[in-house]
Amino acid sequence: MDEVIMSSPLLKKSLVVPATYPRAPATVQSPGVQLSIAVNEYRPSKVGSGATLLLTHGTSFCKEMWEPLIEFWFRVDSPLRHQAVFAIDAVNHGDSAVLNRGLLGTSRHSFGGGTLAHASILSPKTFDATILVEPILFQMKEQTTKIAKLVLNRRDTWKNLYGRRWQKRPPPSLSALTVQRVCRLVFEPTKALCCKHLLKQILDSSLTMPQTFATHDVLINSQTVRALKTSKEQESRETQATYLAGPHPQIVDLLSKSREPHYYIMGGKSLVLNEDCRAVTQTLSRIHGDMAVVQDGGHLLPMAHPAELGSVLEGFIAKILLRISHTQSNL
Repeated sequence: MDEVIMSSPLLKKSLVVPATYPRAPATVQSPGVQLSIAVNEYRPSKVGSGATLLLTHGTSFCKEMWEPLIEFWFRVDSPLRHQAVFAIDAVNHGDSAVLNRGLLGTSRHSFGGGTLAHASILSPKTFDATILVEPILFQMKEQTTKIAKLVLNRRDTWKNLYGRRWQKRPPPSLSALTVQRVCRLVFEPTKALCCKHLLKQILDSSLTMPQTFATHDVLINSQTVRALKTSKEQESRETQATYLAGPHPQIVDLLSKSREPHYYIMGGKSLVLNEDCRAVTQTLSRIHGDMAVVQDGGHLLPMAHPAELGSVLEGFIAKILLRISHTQSNL
């Protein structure tokens, strides 16, 4: 793996842990392959007792996408106490993709916002609760096919880390916070459908975002260039690796029967999950948890609305901790 760039003062260490084994045969080069997962461990400046969080990401992102929120949670006046936060890269994304280069297969990786939902169902007592942000729980073949085709056509190498410099000031409609978050680190490919309004403003202004943590230096034709850690082929339709994998076909039914607490956070203006999806999710939330909607938010809540999302998450975490406290006091 590349030398770790300390992206945040809260980042205490970067770890490598074994991925689930064995895996579906077509997702690895050979049945005996053991994949690895890159993990970032974050801790507040004053570590004590409190919640421990495990964060996953969606297609096209990496573990560092959560850092604005982690900084928000660890602020001095936070109403909650956190012991640690662990953020992971999926096996074919970010630093995990670098670790697993040459080992990954070319077929489906069950991936997306439903990853933790799958885990909570397979191992019900592993988590005290799961909080799913804009989770992909639905089969959306037409939409994901379009995204996958766009992925194959996007750029995947640059002359250096930053590509072109900002050539003009950011458009007024982009807040300073949004520009900072988008340009910091998170995108692997351009999620053209999911965030088309934001990206259109960036691209129309001849702006190119630095891709610090989603890219690395590689040697191509005797020249060092900056390339995506996750290859286009790993995400594209042609290899059916990520975008068309979709969630488990019965995931909604399984969640409805689950007795574990699940909480959902949706974007009111999401271009990915429409009103019908939100209605189904609302029904699920009444069974075993709760649901909140960030009314002005789209699918990219961690980047575009970090403070609003952070506040909603704090509220849900407080509920979870209170429930745990009541359960323990009754034992």
